[in-house]
Amino acid sequence: MRFVRDKINELIQQLIKIDDYITVKCLAEFLGVSPRTIHNYLNSKQFKEKTKGATIMKTPNKGVKLATDAQQKLTIMSNLEKELPIQKHVVSDFLNILFTLLETNEPLDINELSETYYTSTTNIRNILNAIDNFMEPFSCKIQHKRNHGISIKGDEKNIRSLFIFILLNHFSDISCNNRITKDHRFNTTTINALNYFLKPEETDNIIDIIDLIEKMLESHFSDADYSLFGLHLLILIVRTKQGFYISETNDTKLMETHEYLYATMIKSQIESKLYIKLTSEEIIYLTHILLSLRKQMNSLSIHYELDIVDKFIKALGYKLNVDLTHSPNLKKNLLTHLRPAINRLKYGIASNNLLLDKVKHEFTDIYISVMTTMDDLEKEENIHFDANEIGFICLHIIAALSDHLPKDDAIKAVLLCNEGLSFEVFLKNAIESNIDNIKITHIIRFDNFQNENFDNYDLVINTTSLAIECKKEVKITPNLSMEDLKAIQSFIYNLNETSVTEIIDDDYLIFFKDNIDNKDTLIIEYCDYLFQNGYVTKNYYQSVLSRMKINNTYVARGIAVPHGHPDYVIKSTIMIIILDNKIKWYEHNAQIILFIVSNNDQYQNYNTLLRKVMRIASSNEKTLSLLNCATKEDVYKIIKDA
Repeated sequence: MRFVRDKINELIQQLIKIDDYITVKCLAEFLGVSPRTIHNYLNSKQFKEKTKGATIMKTPNKGVKLATDAQQKLTIMSNLEKELPIQKHVVSDFLNILFTLLETNEPLDINELSETYYTSTTNIRNILNAIDNFMEPFSCKIQHKRNHGISIKGDEKNIRSLFIFILLNHFSDISCNNRITKDHRFNTTTINALNYFLKPEETDNIIDIIDLIEKMLESHFSDADYSLFGLHLLILIVRTKQGFYISETNDTKLMETHEYLYATMIKSQIESKLYIKLTSEEIIYLTHILLSLRKQMNSLSIHYELDIVDKFIKALGYKLNVDLTHSPNLKKNLLTHLRPAINRLKYGIASNNLLLDKVKHEFTDIYISVMTTMDDLEKEENIHFDANEIGFICLHIIAALSDHLPKDDAIKAVLLCNEGLSFEVFLKNAIESNIDNIKITHIIRFDNFQNENFDNYDLVINTTSLAIECKKEVKITPNLSMEDLKAIQSFIYNLNETSVTEIIDDDYLIFFKDNIDNKDTLIIEYCDYLFQNGYVTKNYYQSVLSRMKINNTYVARGIAVPHGHPDYVIKSTIMIIILDNKIKWYEHNAQIILFIVSNNDQYQNYNTLLRKVMRIASSNEKTLSLLNCATKEDVYKIIKDA
């Protein structure tokens, strides 16, 4: 327990400094603990080990004295210097106790915790119960042993996953004095964690190790993963210092990778510089971490990835009605991202996408498209991409969509605005910067409406309350919301779209209203419906379940998109199920269920319908309209305007 260690160090320093008798009461006041705790410290194994060679003398009415010669004092103080207490900062009792559990191999005593945090033992027990509940998703729990104390019980791999989760999610707001002197690229969270848990020289060694690996790779880690690597090394140091080691199965293929060689070098560096003995299993653990980290340039030795990425980009572009094959950076960025992503999924290394909710809500159509187009890569690697990884891929697609059309082919638009010059300039710049394939060539105010020939434009963007007779009109608000941008983009997509009449004739849409009240029953019944009516094979149901174990398929706005593997699809369809009431969909509530049933054949009408359904799912207003549909014909009315 670090708190006890630091207090014992302070006690020894005080005894050496005074070099005479001092009462236990005075020592207790100085250290801020009870006299009984001072006696416990003096009799502790830690105290005896740290003062080896010295003698503690106890005399009635005089107190205690540490009897030692000059050489012993020098040795004791030198050893204590190496353990100088790190400056602590304002952290909740919950986190302080949890951190102490994670960084000590000695069971904690409830009474000592009560004295340390100046609170009742009842409150300490309540905090421990809260910690126990918090750790449950990581398969860890508080272990109470009578006459022994409290500790964390769990597999070491799970404990480290818990540790990294806490650091990533609860450490950005903890203010710590920055004692790092070497050049680095750590973010605030990692800087705070390193300053909190490690001594400056330990942090310097971590920086040296990461720099060495980058030199050997001849590439830099992405800044986010540079910081993440620092946290992984911090946790490894903190845990192995206390004798806690990972249990990993040796993998021959893994041991043949370059990353295994680099992991072996990291082990050597830690052992020589930090004097911490690591097991061979820790090399496997470090290899997993190295395989999961994104580099600014990844070397590719697997040729099939090139073909799969090409196929993915083409299929995705077809769904979005955008030619992405000419995007200059998309292929390179995906190839750089995918191999570490696959390694993370294969080896169960969690990734945390801070922009996931934003991507799901503001780019719903892109998220659904990516989620339902990953099948070839998933099949090849025998994995399923989770929501975080899908979100990361979406970020690359979003970036590529901004420049997928050259300006020469831009949509020619006119802006109708009565809000004044500043609003006109704002709207023009905002629209053109957010939708790259559009060029606003004219801005017209009320006085000139009547004289303008709108046939000269591909698109008329109207921010006014005045009605104009023009099929090319898109109405938006002067403050340009996300809904407005989507309305403009939807119009552009529709310029070359197939008519809704053709889609209806192809009968690609299935619609149901239902009062089912739980997810599992819904999946069983509607997968069976698809099977009985010849849309899918019997294996489709299991492929839906397998995917949902990794990615719960909830998107946004109360919409879930369950889907199975294309290999088990006989004919493509989209099944929309509107529920009478919301049902629990993992940690979310869903009321609109979209079954995307696709065998990836490039049917134009099906993909046109899919795009329209995805646009509906991307809009708060249209989603609400869909929720109120009672018949298939009601759905088509919304699709017609999507």
